[in-house]
Amino acid sequence: MRTSLVVIATLAICASALAQTVNQNEVNRWDLSTEFTSRGSVGGVAGYLSASHPFGLNAGLATLTHSQYVMQDQDLATNEPWNVGSCGLDAAGDPDYAKLTAYASNLRLPTGSGIAAYILTHTLTGAPHTPPATTDQWHHVWHLVQAANWTTDGISVHMSQAATWGTPPTLLCQLNPNSTPGHRELPRIEGTTQIIEDLAWSSQPSNQRPLVQDRTWRLRLGFNEIALVPGIDNVTYNNSPCPNPTWGLGAVDPDFYDSGVSTPARFDDYVWRVNAGATYAGGVGVLLVSQTVFPGNGIPTPYGQLYLDITDPLFGIGPLVMPPFDGTGGSQFTLALGAGPNAIRNVFKELASWSTQALVTPLTNPKWKLSSLSTMRPALAPSGFTATTAVSGTPASIVRTVGPTRFSLRNDGRGELTVQFFIGSAPVPGTFKVAERTMVRMTPPVAANKVEVTSTKTTATNFVYAHK
Repeated sequence: MRTSLVVIATLAICASALAQTVNQNEVNRWDLSTEFTSRGSVGGVAGYLSASHPFGLNAGLATLTHSQYVMQDQDLATNEPWNVGSCGLDAAGDPDYAKLTAYASNLRLPTGSGIAAYILTHTLTGAPHTPPATTDQWHHVWHLVQAANWTTDGISVHMSQAATWGTPPTLLCQLNPNSTPGHRELPRIEGTTQIIEDLAWSSQPSNQRPLVQDRTWRLRLGFNEIALVPGIDNVTYNNSPCPNPTWGLGAVDPDFYDSGVSTPARFDDYVWRVNAGATYAGGVGVLLVSQTVFPGNGIPTPYGQLYLDITDPLFGIGPLVMPPFDGTGGSQFTLALGAGPNAIRNVFKELASWSTQALVTPLTNPKWKLSSLSTMRPALAPSGFTATTAVSGTPASIVRTVGPTRFSLRNDGRGELTVQFFIGSAPVPGTFKVAERTMVRMTPPVAANKVEVTSTKTTATNFVYAHK
């Protein structure tokens, strides 16, 4: 259940007595417009809200230094507490709320009267928080500790809806009922189906399975590490007063070639923004791109962890030179693909995955360093790929096609997948780990005639594969 927004006040909470200035290495999965406030499926009971962070969208971001969100209370006279922190996945592939590690506990809004909303900023630089180190997804969690007479009372988190709206239904920019701009994220329609991104969750107490919801929570996170943030540039859909570019769901699955045959036609361009912090002011950087990544957690280099598969053909189109970094250590690069439809956009129809890292250095005391990983899917069902699933205890068994020298697998989640090749009934020594929301290209032995794909989760893990 959701309800209307109210005017926002600001409230800063420091998790350390030695709190420093919030850094600039900020990440969000939210389009900067906000439509509602919500307790998700929690309703009037206690429960959890969470925002998921899959490996392919966030790998390399390991040290949380600040967070910002909006908490609303329908009646400030009653003072409900909440905790905030992170967790990983359980064996089912759901957020493991029972193992929540909090970075702030027993939080309460100021006591007063009526409805009010506050921007909450947690500054953790004196005592950073470490989310779970995993090749699955981890979750940023709000634990709503106390039941409430929702919707007349109770705390809730501001959100951005991912759905068409208005009459007729549209994803075009409109004013919300509270006269703020909003276009309800920009989810991609592929064929006749809207992609549900699996990024926003909620759950009642532990006897209830968490639910995925078609939205994003209004959440900014800051990290010590260099952050690479994706967005989409589309002035047709992000026209004034809506912000352009948008950094929400559209950046996870952009629409480069009007895959949903929209009205008007939708032809996104893509944007990458590097947030490296003030020590990189005036610095320089390049973008490295690849369809595939190295198996597992990448490889260590003198410049940080490298996730991109440098043998992939797409890697050869880089590096893409970024504009000089601004005073906050930020730089933004737009990949303009031209008015659609066109031949360049048609090429993107054949890409199953596109991963990117930035390599950046300050000009003073130069030292190159790699950013976090950012991955998108230009096509959910790319040409030549087959979709299937794997479940814990029931590996997917795939007959290897004779001829092609490569085997490619894109893991759509939830959870890591393990690939094992077989010659006859004998497993080939060694396995390949495919992290969530990434694609890995493997070279099987010539004599291999079978591929087994194994998941650790009891809920089916979705993936696509191709012998090419």
